[in-house]
Amino acid sequence: MKPICLLFVLPLLGTGCRTEQSAYLEKALSQLERIERVAYWRSSESYLPGDTIPRRYLRYYVEQRNRADTTLRHSYLSYYNADDTTRIDGGYDGTIAVDLDHDRREVVIDDFSIPRAPYRLTDMTFFCRAEAILRYVLTTSDPIRTEFTPCGDGYRLRLDIDRDCVVEFWGRPYYNRPPRELFPEAEHSAYEIVFDSERMPRKLRREQTHQITVDSVFDVRIDYEPQAPLRLEAYYPDGYMLRKRKLRNQAKKPYDIVGRQAPDWTLVDADSTAVSLGDLRSRVLLIQFTGIGCGPCHASIPFLRSLEERYTPADVGVVAIETWGTPLRSIGVYVRRNRINYPMLAGTDETVDAYLPDRAVPVYLLVDAERRVRHAFRGYTPAESDRTITEAIDSLLHEQ
Repeated sequence: MKPICLLFVLPLLGTGCRTEQSAYLEKALSQLERIERVAYWRSSESYLPGDTIPRRYLRYYVEQRNRADTTLRHSYLSYYNADDTTRIDGGYDGTIAVDLDHDRREVVIDDFSIPRAPYRLTDMTFFCRAEAILRYVLTTSDPIRTEFTPCGDGYRLRLDIDRDCVVEFWGRPYYNRPPRELFPEAEHSAYEIVFDSERMPRKLRREQTHQITVDSVFDVRIDYEPQAPLRLEAYYPDGYMLRKRKLRNQAKKPYDIVGRQAPDWTLVDADSTAVSLGDLRSRVLLIQFTGIGCGPCHASIPFLRSLEERYTPADVGVVAIETWGTPLRSIGVYVRRNRINYPMLAGTDETVDAYLPDRAVPVYLLVDAERRVRHAFRGYTPAESDRTITEAIDSLLHEQ
């Protein structure tokens, strides 16, 4: 196979191997644009910074072209249980997105009247994203670098985007510049697509500062014939209640736990060592409910580390409880990479439900020597939150 190798910045569609690459990608894009419906299994891997072992998922998808939709240009159905494709777990029809909670027998509907992101926050399906990336490579004026090399029976396209922001593809590119004080690392976005011998994408790698994902598809079934519009209601199970999604911050529930005894718990750290609330004997204890991948949570680490220098262990202790289901090995990597000097434990649903009125993080609870919850703080803003929490700690120490 003849190699097609280059490194360039668009917009510069020149001659020779550069034209050969463009011709290949244009044909691949044209082929994708002809697809009216595609069903496939998607195997996904997700890595947090420093991970060597990924989190893995296997899901089934049905994508359908939706020319009436100007955002994703696709509709889809998703099935999260690899052993049961008789009932959907989510979907999008160009107007609404739904998530099904089979335990509560609910259909949670997002009509996008409450924006949660610069784009419609849906599940990003494989072929929709691949199509958007190819269209971007061929038309963008952004500073980008590409590599195009043989890979097995096909080719591999590597795309690096040289912009000081995160670039996501939800039907088209979206540019997100998170606050520098919450995300101090330099932003970087890169994508790789592996094509088979028929110019069809089979693997897609997304690389960003905070996460790497790798998606591979198999048992792909393609239909080039026009389809009737996808109607999500036809896939709702009988007897399920319909509920509109609400923005968490719009319906904050009060912290009824403030003033009450802190519920006991026994959780494990990255080394599987059990730690209970009773093991932490400082006069004041600061409990952080966090999630690995949460920007404000991450930004608070220097402040939490500094408490060890400011106070004696007998006076003030800190413990973090991870609430997003991150595996222990990833928690260990996170602790080492960020030089965390306080216990970080893997939370359970029971612990989170006992302490938090909703699942939004970060949350900081200040507990006194009798293990009563005295203060609760939502969110984190550098300097301001540092001052507020420190003042509450000092007041509580003085009181005791």
